[in-house]
Amino acid sequence: MSLNQEEQENVYRLLYSGQLESIRLGLKLAKTLQIDIQPFQAVIEKLYKRVYPNKDAFRVPLAQQINNLHQLKEVKMRDPYDPVILNQILHLSQLISLGIYSTDLTEISEEIGKLTQLACLCISDTQLRNIPSQVGQLTQLRLLELPNNKLTSLPNEIGNLTQLTQIDLCNNNLTTLPEQISNLKLVDTLFLQNNYFEEFPIGITHMSGLGILDFSNNTLCDLPPEIGNLTRIDTVILINNCLETLPPEIGKMTNLYKLELIGNILVSIPPEIGNLVQLQELNLCQNRLTSLPVEIRNLKSLKNLILKDNPMSKESITEIRSWLPDCYVFFE
Repeated sequence: MSLNQEEQENVYRLLYSGQLESIRLGLKLAKTLQIDIQPFQAVIEKLYKRVYPNKDAFRVPLAQQINNLHQLKEVKMRDPYDPVILNQILHLSQLISLGIYSTDLTEISEEIGKLTQLACLCISDTQLRNIPSQVGQLTQLRLLELPNNKLTSLPNEIGNLTQLTQIDLCNNNLTTLPEQISNLKLVDTLFLQNNYFEEFPIGITHMSGLGILDFSNNTLCDLPPEIGNLTRIDTVILINNCLETLPPEIGKMTNLYKLELIGNILVSIPPEIGNLVQLQELNLCQNRLTSLPVEIRNLKSLKNLILKDNPMSKESITEIRSWLPDCYVFFE
């Protein structure tokens, strides 16, 4: 039987389509047309070994390998990085959880948008600078973890991921976030520490479900008044920034349990701090405070107040302790 180039290309196109039914058809045609599928089989066996490290791929028929792979719900890919294997992984349409941890990864294919069942995506410890806009098609995502990469931006389409509940973007090169992040009303936890933010992304102030925000180790100079919109938030961590003052609107964040402001350059605290009657942990060490407003005495739930490394007089500390007799005030 003579075989023309077009028939062979069609078979290979089916085999590498990533669609289970198309692959099965490709295998059938390859057998009928006597096409060598060894290169494709080698890729499948290599992928099979990566995701089933305890199984001998050579003892599992190719068709069964393919069937098993396309029923996978979770895959974690670590070094050594193999772009061919990753491309095959991005066609496993039943995946619910995908983790990629590879120091050699520099880009993610647009094919990632086909993983529409994905609920958890973790890409960490890579050279990745950007995420393709097709990530916005992963509308079932609940958990998005992108720490320890080289990200400089996120696509606007991240605003489509309205089912997200947790986002981790720490240890990247981010300076801003798209305004569309304001659409993510279900996000409870947002990690942004160790980036290069100079301004607080205004979109965050509309993430009404936010409970925990960590913005440590950036270069924020101020907080917008709109921060007061975050009335459900209970933990705010702003360690090692460049804050000189806090907006009065911080007093609207009445669900706050923990507020950490270590290592800023605060010279004063607004009297509205006294509205935070649920506050139990307040850390103000390593700032430039000489006093606190008398309204601090309203914080009856406060258990720990840390004032170490501020230019406060002993008289001021004694007065603060008299205002908060049930609170541990640490100064020395």
